[in-house]
Formats: sequence, C-alpha cells, structure tokens
Amino acid sequence: MRRPKPTPEARIRAPVTPHQEPRRFLMFRSFQPLLLCAFLLGGLGLIHLPAHAQPTRLTIALGTAPQTLDPRFAVSPGERHLTELIYESLVTQNEALQWVPQLAERWELVRDTEYLVTLKPGVWFHDGTAFTAERVKAVFDALLEPSAPARFQRLADLLASCEVEDERTVRFFLHEPLPESLFLSTLQVPIFKFRGTPNSKSGVLVGSGPFRQVSHNSAELVFRRHWYYRDGSPDVKELHFQIVPEVETRIRRLLNGSIDIVNNAFPIKELAKFRTPTAQSKFTLLEEIAATYRYLVFNTEHPILQEVQVRQAIGRALHREELVAFLTKNHARLASGVFPPEHAFHVTTQNLVYAPESAVALLEDAGFRLTEEQRFQLRLTTSNDKEQIRLARLIADQLAWVGIEVNVTPQSSGKFRNALAGGDYDLAVLQDRVQGDPDVLRAFFHSSQTPEKGGRNFARYRNLELDALLESGRYEQNRAQRREIYQQVQRMLAEALPHLPLWYGNNLALVSRRVSGYRFHPAGDFHAFRTLRVN
Repeated sequence: MRRPKPTPEARIRAPVTPHQEPRRFLMFRSFQPLLLCAFLLGGLGLIHLPAHAQPTRLTIALGTAPQTLDPRFAVSPGERHLTELIYESLVTQNEALQWVPQLAERWELVRDTEYLVTLKPGVWFHDGTAFTAERVKAVFDALLEPSAPARFQRLADLLASCEVEDERTVRFFLHEPLPESLFLSTLQVPIFKFRGTPNSKSGVLVGSGPFRQVSHNSAELVFRRHWYYRDGSPDVKELHFQIVPEVETRIRRLLNGSIDIVNNAFPIKELAKFRTPTAQSKFTLLEEIAATYRYLVFNTEHPILQEVQVRQAIGRALHREELVAFLTKNHARLASGVFPPEHAFHVTTQNLVYAPESAVALLEDAGFRLTEEQRFQLRLTTSNDKEQIRLARLIADQLAWVGIEVNVTPQSSGKFRNALAGGDYDLAVLQDRVQGDPDVLRAFFHSSQTPEKGGRNFARYRNLELDALLESGRYEQNRAQRREIYQQVQRMLAEALPHLPLWYGNNLALVSRRVSGYRFHPAGDFHAFRTLRVN
C-alpha cells in the first residue's frame, strides 16, 4: 500500500532524519559515489546542469529601508510592495487592473448585502499550517475593530461582519449594497497568522506568499522562497534587498554587477551612465507608463491657502511642462487629475495652463498686493529624498516670479509623515499610485477622511456638496450613472484644486541580462519577482 504524501505541516513538524528513516539513509549512502561523480563532472562542465536546478539568488537595491514589514502597519509603497511578497490577499489586481482571485477561488453574490467567498484548496502558511476559513475570519474580525490600524479603518464602513460557512467558505455581510468592484476592494487585505497554533493571537506573523522573510538588518533584507507556495515554488531561491541610500553607491554596485535589479530607485539624470556599450551589455533598461501620481497638496486650513483663488494662481504660476522635462527627462506624462487616462473612470478636465500674468491678476484680486517684492510666505515640506528636494526648490523658484516666497523644509520620513498627519505644513510634495475602484477619491477628499480618522485627506479639504457626491458614487450600482457621478467629482476638484496635479511617472527598471521574465505591474510593485528566472 502506497504511503500518502505528507503535508507541508507534517514535514515541518516531523523532519526526516537518519535515525528515523534508516532505510532511506542507507539508500543515500549507497548512491554517494554516483552523486560524487555527477558533481565532479558537472563542475568540469562535462555534464550540463539546467539553470533552474542551481541555487539562485537575486540582489535588488532599495533606496530607503522599510520602517516595518508588518502588513497591518505598512504605509509607504515600498513597505507594501515588500509585504505583498510575504502575505497575500483574497483578491488582487491583474495587469489590466481588473480584480482577480488570489487566495480566493471565486465569489458569489447571494443577496444585495451578502457575498459567499470560496477559498482555494492546497494553500499553506510558511510554518506549515493550513489556510482555512477560520483564519480569514480571524483577520477580518481584527481589522473591523475600532482599534484597527488607520490603513484598514474604511473596512468597517463597508463590511458588517463575516462568518465561517465551512473550512473553505466565508460569508461576508455588508452594511448596504455595494458595486462589486468596491466589495472586492475590501477583500484586498493581507491574510496572516501568528506562528504557533492556528488560533494564536500574538507573536511572529506568518504569511502564505511566494517568499518568507529569513533575516532583516539595517543593510539588507533576505527573503527565501516558500517551498509549498500554491502556484509552485518560485525559481529564485533567495531575494536579497540591499539598502543603498547613496545614489553613487547604488550606481557603482549596479555597474560592477553586485546588484541585479533596481526598480524605480534611481535618478533619471543618471540614466546616461547606463546607455554606454559596457553597461548595455550587462543591463536592460525597461520602461512602461504607470499610475504614479505626483502632486502638490495644499493645506486648505491655512489662512491664505484656504482661498481657492490663491490655489488657482499657484497652479497657473507653475510651469509643469518645464518641471516634467527637466526633472524626468520626459519619462512622465503631464497629469490632469488623480486618475491617469487608462483608468476606467478618468475624465478629461480643463488642464492647467502656465499663465503667470493670470496668476498675478488672481493674487491681486484676492487682495495679496506686492510689497517689497513679495506677497506672502509659505513653507513647502518634503521628505529628505534628493529628487523630492530638487522638485520642491524648482517650485519655490517658479513661485518667486509671482511674488510668493517659499521656504523648502526637508524632513526625515518619520517627521514628514507626522507633519502631514498633524497638518503642520503649508504645501507638500507627495506621490501615490492610484488604481482600482474610484471610491479611492473618498479617501483623498471626503471631509471625514482626514489623517487622524484614517484617511488620506492631507489637504483637510471640506466641501459638503463633494461629500454628498462621493457618498452617492460609493453606493451607486448602475455603472453608467456611477461614472457620471465621478466625472462630476473630478470636474469639481479641477476647479477647487485641493491638489495640484503634476505628472504621472513611468515605471523604470534596470535589470541584469542574466535575469529573464521581468515585467511591470501598473501598481509598480514586485509581482514580477514571483516568476523571474536566472539564466
């Protein structure tokens, strides 16, 4: 009788040793001479060993170190991209930004406010325990609590509860009927467990993604492939993420071959160094349009910036085309709003035109006269990233031409976040990747979505008419009517300008020629690392 194949859980908890399996150990001993010959011949090149059989590792450069790899508290795009390699969600978005199953197998609308989600079979956590409906319920129960991290507080507005139907089925209950795309966006939550028993409520977090974290220090993160990953173990054995803040060091390591991949982590102005014949023999430069939204945010509680005429004047005083050409070398597209043209709910609005004379007239009409070559002073707060500082200083230079004195105040990542959250700034340069359901506009602009309430309304913009439209769009079931609502929302924002859109940045990557299978995802994340091959 054939013995059944052990589960990952059984293998991890009861590893095979020579003392436990003497017969298997003796068989190994009897094949040792043959294995030694194969090793020697392979080393001499007389036997070809396939590339995928070799232990492989890739080294990826990161410009900044993540503050956390806990998926509940990951805030920055870099932190989220790293955690998505360790933890997966019930659904994800494909390259066309459509919702597709990840840990879920399918979903079904049972009633207007009730969905049945069936989970994929054969999914294992990194510690060998099985993925079940009980684990899904435990995660969502925790994130629906009032004490949940700010990133997930919107879930409680949409989801009422979830219940276990059976081992592979979860029933979700909504407060009100929702468009399917909005419901699916609530399922994009990292599923995790605590190491130990399936019902542990504290300790080390464990995921089920293609890689698991094995070490973490100030210089490097090391991820190792998950042998029992649901879609098959990745070909790459280890990912080494090196923290290299200095641009010059990053370039030197790239050129000497000690780094394999840099994804959106190098200055555009340095691209010329990778267009030489020597560099091109080692690396491929890949580029694709993306949904990276760069913008200037106004603190609308500021006594000067609360005036819409002032915000419009600043919009006309900035030569955005010049900024794009100078800073990105045209590796970006001028932005007209939050959504890029390829987004299903994008609407064409009247684009801001560089018109400094009109800007001066608006400032004069608002009562800000030129006195001793200036009208007023503002602070422009930014992170201490060198490219962000360059952008901030160019903005300050352009605004000086219309009499607005801008003091650029770079801050560390932590202080910058705190300044945004507390409203301790006048202007700030930000960047977001915006895709998925248009309800994201609610997080950016609804008056209830200020940072202290878990939202991203850093502008602290308040408009009751806009609030009503955002609420209506959230629950509208008819797609055509929903689209019309969000078109109206975007036109109102283009007029009120709580954000000044700058550009949509392209995805750029330098990839070693020994790596194949690299492709971009619109979210700019690390999806490609799941399927990379080393030649």
